[in-house]
Amino acid sequence: MPYQTVVQALKHCEKQLRQELSNAAQAGDYAAILVMSQWAQIVAGLAAEAADVGSGDLPVADSTARPAPTAVVRRLVRSNKATYPRFMRTHDVLVKVGWSKKSKAEYEHKAPLALARELANAAAQLGADGKVFSIEELASTWAGEESSPSYQHYVIVAWWRSAGLIDQHGRQGYSVPKPASFIADAEQRLDTLPH
Repeated sequence: MPYQTVVQALKHCEKQLRQELSNAAQAGDYAAILVMSQWAQIVAGLAAEAADVGSGDLPVADSTARPAPTAVVRRLVRSNKATYPRFMRTHDVLVKVGWSKKSKAEYEHKAPLALARELANAAAQLGADGKVFSIEELASTWAGEESSPSYQHYVIVAWWRSAGLIDQHGRQGYSVPKPASFIADAEQRLDTLPH
């Protein structure tokens, strides 16, 4: 099957990008880390999409519905200016780095990876039938043992959006395009985040 060859090539490319990300981190080349981490996310998404198309889970027409990855890459490489928001992980925390126009400085918001995983389960449940849901519905479906600050939910949803895991529908809310593989896809994307 031709898709298997493509999937393997994309996975190999992602593996190489992860190695180069590690090298860039050791060298302290932060600009390269920003660009290559976005590339790694794109390649991981393409590999997942090619696997879905090859297995018959998606019609081939769906694979062309997204913007061409080269357009996304060109947009990311347009200058040496940092793009915001940026996401990374440190140990067991998802970190969103944003830019405050008011204070003209970077800021960080953090959310535990355990919460990201719990909310992924809730999002897969809410989005199973293509339902559009709000962050408030997501939080109430999760109903974890401990309450968590709502900004952490926004950090996680912003990361899912950045990673192409969910679609935003204006102020109506969000939907999960591939609910069956959402949890696994989210976990895979977590692995590609720079540490």
